[in-house]
Amino acid sequence: MSETSSKLRSGQLKPLNLLIMALAIVGPGAGAFFNLSTLGAVAGPAMVLSVVLSLVAALFLANTVAQFAGRVSSAGMFYTFVSQGLGPKLGFLAGWILMADYGVTTAFALVFPSDQVSSFLLQTFHFNLPWWGIFILALGAVFWLSVRGIRPSLRTDMIFLIYELGALLLLSLTVLFKLGPAHWSAVPFQVPHTGFSTVGIAWVLGITAFLGFEGAVTASEESVDPRRALPKVMFGAVIIAGIFFVITSYAGVLGFGVAMKGIATNPLPWNTVADHFWGNGLGIFVDIGAWVSMFAVGIASQNAAARLWFAMGREEVLPKALGAVKTERAIPLTALNLQAGLTLVVGLGLGLLLGPFPSFLFMATMLTLGALIVWILAGISLIRFMRTKYRSEFRTFPHLIVPIISILVVLPPMYSTVWPEPPPPLNIAIYVVAGWIIVGLLLLWRLSANSPAVLQRAGSLLVEE
Repeated sequence: MSETSSKLRSGQLKPLNLLIMALAIVGPGAGAFFNLSTLGAVAGPAMVLSVVLSLVAALFLANTVAQFAGRVSSAGMFYTFVSQGLGPKLGFLAGWILMADYGVTTAFALVFPSDQVSSFLLQTFHFNLPWWGIFILALGAVFWLSVRGIRPSLRTDMIFLIYELGALLLLSLTVLFKLGPAHWSAVPFQVPHTGFSTVGIAWVLGITAFLGFEGAVTASEESVDPRRALPKVMFGAVIIAGIFFVITSYAGVLGFGVAMKGIATNPLPWNTVADHFWGNGLGIFVDIGAWVSMFAVGIASQNAAARLWFAMGREEVLPKALGAVKTERAIPLTALNLQAGLTLVVGLGLGLLLGPFPSFLFMATMLTLGALIVWILAGISLIRFMRTKYRSEFRTFPHLIVPIISILVVLPPMYSTVWPEPPPPLNIAIYVVAGWIIVGLLLLWRLSANSPAVLQRAGSLLVEE
């Protein structure tokens, strides 16, 4: 029988490993791939301005995580952060919402690219492998990497990151150099003559492209000097992803044509750009970049989610078995098993019920709404955390003004997620999140009444360096 403990192996991850994990969960290749069609259809060439504004907003969000991570080391991430700032009850609620978010993230990452790869194999090689078969194979690979350990997983993520970033950057540089400075334009950075409203809508959508970088905090207990490394990693991940988004969106606008005619009806604008500047059929290399980007999200989210389960199980807020670590490889094996099982059930269930792409959008709606609610809790929590536990270090700008701004910048995307009410089945996703929160509140009430000692442990276990 393998030995188990309740501690992850500290010191096995360096800052670069954490940066890779943060970027992998963001999925910059997939984000840039979808940005051109979604933001371009809304704001036209001014989508570039909206991306710049989204980067600024994301930096305010990064401050919240950086301030906490510089003082608290725990795999529980927001579950622990909110518990430390607002108390165990709201910490439990934040963890409960994150359970739903992270429980579907890996499925979200694998369903849609599985369908795309299936279509590619059929059209190119006349090989009919259904999307669900590819999904199961992809999930098997994700699970195998995760049980080998977090370092092998992150090495694979690094390879995929290099490809996804490299493919779109190479195409972007090709566009810029072939057009030449004479055809570069400042129009994409300007407010259009129709007003700021379209830029604002695209800005709201653009913020969500940055979400996920905070997931690297779940590996804090396994890293070297996390309280020094993670704040830099949080800002670094946002800046790198933001610069990548700005460069690729600008090149995409110039490559497609500054007028952006037909962008709203073109499902694959990057393929159009690649066919024109690289040659017909070469857009597949950009497509592959988006696919491996989503697969990298799947790998990183499998590890991040399992560590959240582990943190809550270790404190016995969830079943204690989830807080066990297999000492041979220093992995939370039970938690990894749970996450893989949830991914299989959710991915196949929603994919077969709704179809791969509708289920992808359904889960995206769930993830966005849940994440934004937790971000609001985290912003409020940071203010109180610094005022009560680190009062001598409290500074008005980083610990009051910036958190308030971080709360304000997530309100528009949260509002736009629920209103106007999206068409079916996406509207159902909103009710699923609302129902999940109601169940969490009922469970919280029951724990408060019957097991207050269990509830008081929420977010209480911190790793000392």
